[in-house]
Amino acid sequence: MDAVDDEPATELAIRRCAMQTVGCLDSTTAKCHYLNVHSLPLLTAGAELTADDVEGRENVIKRFTAIYSMNRMPVHLQTIELLRAVWEAHDRGSKMSWIEVMLQKRWRLMVG
Repeated sequence: MDAVDDEPATELAIRRCAMQTVGCLDSTTAKCHYLNVHSLPLLTAGAELTADDVEGRENVIKRFTAIYSMNRMPVHLQTIELLRAVWEAHDRGSKMSWIEVMLQKRWRLMVG
């Protein structure tokens, strides 16, 4: 088996882990200060959600909005914009990572 044959299974496993991670992070209440450390894992997992994961994508946006409401750091609103750009690229068939999209936009976000 070559790498091309493994790709769908790998993508499915990544998506499954991403959905599980988003679900685990979603279990933290919106008023909990632990949300402040969720940004990077939420971005990383959220960027892997597909167009079929509408509810997961909505939850990621809600979590970033909750984080912003707690600490008022504009980077969290920019992260929402970054994620939407990543999802749009992925929905068009691009395999760009969130880091590649961020660099393409010439952004230097301090998310973590």
